[in-house]
Amino acid sequence: MVNFPGSNFIGGAWANGFGLQFAPQDDGWFSATYTFDSLKQGPPGIVHGGALASVLDEAMTAAVFAAGYPAFTVNLILDYRAAVLVGVAVTIQGKVNLIDRRKLYTIARVLLPDGTLAVEGKALFVARKDA
Repeated sequence: MVNFPGSNFIGGAWANGFGLQFAPQDDGWFSATYTFDSLKQGPPGIVHGGALASVLDEAMTAAVFAAGYPAFTVNLILDYRAAVLVGVAVTIQGKVNLIDRRKLYTIARVLLPDGTLAVEGKALFVARKDA
């Protein structure tokens, strides 16, 4: 297993950062609970889609690194299904779905407190050649 401490952008504690860390779950998901503040707002009261994309990419990256692959996102596809409101705690999860040589196929999701799927996504990661 390769240690992934989190990126400075998502895991860092800088003033406008997220300060978010993902923990492994027994079912293979990497999960975190997070409440977005107004600095991550897009439309009034709603979390910016780019902020959501960033944390989902980070969740999948945590799962990829835990699987032992220093790899990079090469394709990210997201479906936004419900608004994520500023100030509401959500669950963010990522998981490796399939490994095919250097290609890692991942899935991710943001769940609202009532379990509603707010955002779901998938990504293709490619492991470094020297890994």
